[in-house]
Amino acid sequence: MRKKTFLSAAVAASMVFTMFSVPALATDVTIVTDTSNNTPSTHTYNAYQIFSADVNADGVLTNVTWAEGVNSSALESALKESISDLFKEDETNIFSACTNATDFAEAMNKIQSDSDAAALLAQIIGRNLGTITQTSSNGKFTGLAEGYYFIKDADAITGNDASTMFILRVAGDANLVVPVKSSVPTLEKKVLEVGYTVSNTSTGAEEAAEYGTDYNDVADYSIGDLISFRLYGTVADNFRDYNDDYWYQFQDTIDTGLTFYDGDDADAIVDVTVYKKDASGTETEISDTYYEVSQTDQSFTVTFDNLKDIIDLTATDRIIVEYQASLNSSAVIGNDGNVNTAKLLFSNNPNVGGGTDTDGDGTPDETGETPEDQVVVLTYQLDVTKQDGDNTNPLQGVTFALKNSAGQWVVADGDNKVTGYTTIEEDRTKFTTDENGQFSVTGLEDGTYTLDELQTLNGYNDIADITLVIAATTSNGQSWAGAAPLTGLTINKDNGGATNGSVDTGIVAATVYNYKGSSLPSTGGMGTVAFYVVGITLMAGAGVLLVTKKRASAEE
Repeated sequence: MRKKTFLSAAVAASMVFTMFSVPALATDVTIVTDTSNNTPSTHTYNAYQIFSADVNADGVLTNVTWAEGVNSSALESALKESISDLFKEDETNIFSACTNATDFAEAMNKIQSDSDAAALLAQIIGRNLGTITQTSSNGKFTGLAEGYYFIKDADAITGNDASTMFILRVAGDANLVVPVKSSVPTLEKKVLEVGYTVSNTSTGAEEAAEYGTDYNDVADYSIGDLISFRLYGTVADNFRDYNDDYWYQFQDTIDTGLTFYDGDDADAIVDVTVYKKDASGTETEISDTYYEVSQTDQSFTVTFDNLKDIIDLTATDRIIVEYQASLNSSAVIGNDGNVNTAKLLFSNNPNVGGGTDTDGDGTPDETGETPEDQVVVLTYQLDVTKQDGDNTNPLQGVTFALKNSAGQWVVADGDNKVTGYTTIEEDRTKFTTDENGQFSVTGLEDGTYTLDELQTLNGYNDIADITLVIAATTSNGQSWAGAAPLTGLTINKDNGGATNGSVDTGIVAATVYNYKGSSLPSTGGMGTVAFYVVGITLMAGAGVLLVTKKRASAEE
């Protein structure tokens, strides 16, 4: 085992801290627990004096005795009985021959600071504590006697925070500053806006969609569309320092307007893929042997009992969970949107073991959780009104079909809510105007659509196909925090200019006009009929006269 002075000048026997020089003799010590930006830690700590001692100008401890901050007999037994190779020198436990406080201090002197052996020593001391010497105030301990101290969080840490790793320090300076070390992971949830692949503008090649360009906080889709979501989790900087397991769990909840995609297996739970993304951007799929997926109603979890099992995982990597869900008929239309949340739960006490679960509920005794992160999926409604172009009277019974920019016809249910798209005309939905000349299509994303009149009313002219462009402006990006996601909504009919829709309701409206056929002038009216009648009368009179003359001649 590598030797290094442990309780002499500049010793900081800890799994956390580097060596610290003790420049002067003091009998009234202040310890300040500082965070990385040199401000006092907001945690409340308890300090336990392990050894009482004199500390000279070189930081060497003399006149060492056990202090009340430790259960000395229990600690002596624990150190002597340890079978860890970390405490062995020439195959022998360095504490086995110790009989008093000075002996144990000299044995500790052989342990290298910030080593695994120092970490183990801190944990063993932490299990054999005595009387609290002092509790910190504003991150400080004041008026301490010289000696060797063990410092730990006074209370269990919850929320988006983690316990500080156990501190072992020689205190002899009148103002000793120790930087505390704790670290927590982060979580972001994103939704894919453009599709499963995107085109590289410089090469034209298809590439996987990326965080920050395609995976964002706001997206719009049609009902029935499959939508890709991603959870991006980092790990704590010190996750490798946890003495056994590092428990790590994604929790995701979707709105009732969404349905999990289960891989086309009705009996399966949500279909999840998990990746590790390194600092270079390379994504490598993680085997499902490392995690377990569980689903209840509109939520699911992805749980790693021990993230440390992934050998090559580093603190600079991300864990990515990807899944899909589709908008269903319960989807909310307009600005309220379909909000989805996620958070990350994690081991947050490196001193007791990240996997310690004394009540057996499947969750470690001490965990933290990140704040929830949200994304929102929007969808819209198209209202169409059919009117007589001359008098604006509503036209009932006119039948239409709607086609998207990909040439696919809209398919809808009996409430005219979109259920999907088809290229087969026989399968398309026909929308018929009611007594108000209206019909609606609910659950459309923004984009270009073609409105095709299938059946014109008797006496009216056919009309050409109508182009409708629905345009939405959203608060997209990486930092949406719940404000109104839809900031603008318009519709443009046949390039005639944009008309505002309602951002609150998500409804855009278009009016379509039909005109009756023309009545052209004609010939063959009543004047001609009169001539026919007169002619027939004259002909009849001529016939009578001829018969009369013939009779007269015969009599003569």
